Amino acid sequence: MELLATVGALGILLTSSIVLISPLLSDVRKVKLENSVTSLNRALDSFIASGGDPSTVTSAAAAIAKLKSTASDKEVIAGYKGSYVDPRLEAIMQDATEQAGNDWRALWVDADKRFMLSQTGSNGIRGFHFNDALVNTDFGQDDREVVN
Repeated sequence: MELLATVGALGILLTSSIVLISPLLSDVRKVKLENSVTSLNRALDSFIASGGDPSTVTSAAAAIAKLKSTASDKEVIAGYKGSYVDPRLEAIMQDATEQAGNDWRALWVDADKRFMLSQTGSNGIRGFHFNDALVNTDFGQDDREVVN
């Protein structure tokens, strides 16, 4: 009988812990996504400062691919000539259920040519991870203009 009471008490404690920890995990996911968005926007700033032109970018995937490209004219351009993000970086898109909810997501804002965080909007990115299969992928070269 005592064993049964102990197991019951432990079950109640574990259930309470899960209820308390669940919002914390959501906050951790938001902070991680927020840090990723900040890093990507800083990479975009550096890309532009080194002569990159994001005007043709219309999606998050295209923005990330552009940041993975290297400068085509390495003799002339002053500034950083390599890629601005790890070639293994890959966005994890939300599924339909997540898009319908109010989970935090990263979105590409085409008008601003920036990433932002939101709790609404379709085609959201729920996170980022490294895909080792992309390590040897050629993401092409980008014609960057010298900024005077």
